[in-house]
Amino acid sequence: MGHLLSVIGDEGGLIGNIETQFIGRENSVRAIALSVYDQDHLERIQETIKEQTEAEVLEVKDLVFERHEGGKIHSGRTHELEGVDDLRYIYTPGVARVCRAIQEQPDLARRYTSIGNSVGI
Repeated sequence: MGHLLSVIGDEGGLIGNIETQFIGRENSVRAIALSVYDQDHLERIQETIKEQTEAEVLEVKDLVFERHEGGKIHSGRTHELEGVDDLRYIYTPGVARVCRAIQEQPDLARRYTSIGNSVGI
């Protein structure tokens, strides 16, 4: 685990929360929150992990977009706020990524803002 985290850090990945999901005799599964600059940066980190470690990436989730799905404005919380990582996903710097994506593809506004839940009166 230490080597994996070092490889990620050496490639410039910012490591956030680490959640153990399974511990077995021969392997373990952990969810590692990781902040990267862009898609190319993520792909470089994944390639380096593949080349330099025995770790296997099972799934990649974009938590910024996941937190924005359906919009962020609600009469209550749509997601639990448990730490600094959660704030980074829904506010700065995460919100800027979603804004740029909507600027490039305006149809994404229905998915990542409250527009899809609004009614004009």
